[in-house]
Amino acid sequence: MVGKQLNKIIVISPHRDDAVISIGDYIFTNFEEVVVLNVFTESISAISNIPKEKEVVPKIRKHEDQEVSRIYGFKFIDGHFPDTSLRGINWFDQSIPVDKTLLNKVSNWIDSKLDKILTKNCILFIPAAYGLHHDHYLCLLSFAENKLLRKMKKIKFRVYCDQPYYFRDKLFHKGHEYLKQHGQFNSHIFNTRSKENMLKIYKSQLTDDRINLLTKVIGTECFWEVDLIFFIQSKQKLIS
Repeated sequence: MVGKQLNKIIVISPHRDDAVISIGDYIFTNFEEVVVLNVFTESISAISNIPKEKEVVPKIRKHEDQEVSRIYGFKFIDGHFPDTSLRGINWFDQSIPVDKTLLNKVSNWIDSKLDKILTKNCILFIPAAYGLHHDHYLCLLSFAENKLLRKMKKIKFRVYCDQPYYFRDKLFHKGHEYLKQHGQFNSHIFNTRSKENMLKIYKSQLTDDRINLLTKVIGTECFWEVDLIFFIQSKQKLIS
């Protein structure tokens, strides 16, 4: 698509930067109104030159979002849930079971926000949870819960490729097999300089090397059209 041909998009972003990292240029160039639901906003996760303090990191990351909002016009709504760095678990440790209590809270929060901001000419983008990052996976599993799953029958939606976790190719769920076999794949090739400028705002999270990976090595933003069965199948992990 070229230009702002669609009306409104709502993006489920596990952390403050995920929506922009994964599909930032696509949503900026194709939608008049962008609303990002940031789920896990409480964090001490940052690159080495940032103090790893819970009173410091969230404020820095919120300021980064505010800068994105000022320049690109995105609206951010924060969930204030603690991410893996505050829950005391490694994001990639698959021996840790899904926190059902937290999953229920996240699902209810997303559901309540969608009730308020969904409109007729709106589309919803949900992370595919490549790499099985616990926070990304919880966001995806929220849509396999009965309340949100029923709501999805009346919503236009897509599943987006959360970068750079796509390259953690040994950590899958069964929904990823569905994407390969049945998902309708879409890709957006962005202007490298434009995407670099967007990502450079997230100084607390992205090194120059990571920005180079995201813009010059990966070079595209991807998403799929899927059926509801994708969310059901995503509940089964496939770890090699």
